[in-house]
Amino acid sequence: FTGVRVYAHTPLAKAIADGSIKGGLHPDKRQAAHEPLFYLSPQLGSHAPALIDELTAGDSRFLALATPAEKGSYNYADDDVLCQLIERGARGAYWDIIRHNLGG
Repeated sequence: FTGVRVYAHTPLAKAIADGSIKGGLHPDKRQAAHEPLFYLSPQLGSHAPALIDELTAGDSRFLALATPAEKGSYNYADDDVLCQLIERGARGAYWDIIRHNLGG
């Protein structure tokens, strides 16, 4: 998912509450108040992840979340390399383990 979380009492939450911002909310139907709500500008269009990948390509300050098999992915699901690094004693945030051990 690409977007920002909407937190209560922030300018973004107030703009949503007063109707200034109507679209771009995920999920589009609010559940319970404690459930997270996210905002993604509709101006980004339906291909926001591809646009972000294009704009940040090659910049190590950005972490790409893709399928585990894709090069440069920071998706930890079924990540054999990450599991092996942890078994060998690597500790800390998963993204940092990958970055330090794979030259990211």
